[in-house]
Amino acid sequence: MDFKELSDTQLVEHTLVLVKKERELCTEILLALQVTYERKTYLAMGFSSLHSYCTEHLKYSDAAAHRRIQSMFALREMPEIKEKLEEGKVRLTTVSVMQSFFKAEPSSIDLEIKRSILSEIEGLSK
Repeated sequence: MDFKELSDTQLVEHTLVLVKKERELCTEILLALQVTYERKTYLAMGFSSLHSYCTEHLKYSDAAAHRRIQSMFALREMPEIKEKLEEGKVRLTTVSVMQSFFKAEPSSIDLEIKRSILSEIEGLSK
């Protein structure tokens, strides 16, 4: 598509469509990583960790791999994150930071509290 040929209105509308698709692709990637993790496919491929699979095979940066892996773990526990990510109510980075916090305090945070925190972070950006 030649974006220069679009009117301003068309360009803005098309960009919104692309962003929606990008959010949907992001959640699909998280779900694919979840299955990869559960099946340990990365080990069968010779990678020592899911992180090395993401950086070496998928070519994500360390930070991008970390965000996706942490968000994948959050999504495993709270499937409602998928819809929130796709709708732009939460951001990948925010979910990743939230999950890193949960991981640091695993025994003291039950699922109800996690869901409450998820609701609180809606609309926030890092």
